[in-house]
Amino acid sequence: NKLKASFIKNLSIADHRDFESPIDHDAASHFRKGMYHWKQMEPGYADHALDHFKKALETDASFFPAWPSMAMGYSMKAFHNQVIPENAAQYCKDALEESTRINPDHSRTHSAWALYHMFFTWDWKKAVHHLERSLSHQDSDQFFYHASLLQTAGMYLVSAKHFEQAVAMYKKALKMDPLNLAVQLELARAQMYKSDFHGSLE
Repeated sequence: NKLKASFIKNLSIADHRDFESPIDHDAASHFRKGMYHWKQMEPGYADHALDHFKKALETDASFFPAWPSMAMGYSMKAFHNQVIPENAAQYCKDALEESTRINPDHSRTHSAWALYHMFFTWDWKKAVHHLERSLSHQDSDQFFYHASLLQTAGMYLVSAKHFEQAVAMYKKALKMDPLNLAVQLELARAQMYKSDFHGSLE
């Protein structure tokens, strides 16, 4: 309970952090294409996104943003039963180790580790630790990534049965990225769990 209270208390902490330079423009182009597919949520979107993230890393293995995105991609594929969990866990961990090597304290590294522990190790203490670290190092000018982080935090809160806080988290994410279908889906799920069926349908 103390751990959960600490996490909820620190949800609004944010600072500004720039990262990686110089940027390989071909790698960045593949990465942006991957993010485009990820946000469309059309059939096969996760595989299309992961393919582009891999191409970004084939172009420039030190291109940091692709590593935590790869980890998150495999985490979410496992969450939606689209891949064998053991394989996804290994791919996710491999990507996270590279992400940690390149930029260990970046918000995206911590956010991806949080998903890994939520979905694969069920180590809730470590998940909360990484979410707190991620929120305390959030480069808040990157609205999409901040929305993604808030989505991860909301998923943790749902798993801990803090449905009201999860709904608030998802609504905050949607203010930053109102067309984010993944956040809309998780918001509907959280409202359903707290028996707000009208809100969920909306």
